[in-house]
Amino acid sequence: MNKNTQVIFASSFGLAVVLGLMAVRNYFRDKDYEKEYGDFHRNFG
Repeated sequence: MNKNTQVIFASSFGLAVVLGLMAVRNYFRDKDYEKEYGDFHRNFG
């Protein structure tokens, strides 16, 4: 494997890790928001 191929693999792996962490963080953030404000419309019923 030459150096260019290693750089491409390393950058694609790093990009996948960063996008995965962002997706997990976004999932848990939306879950907390939904838990807190999901039944907001019932407060005025």
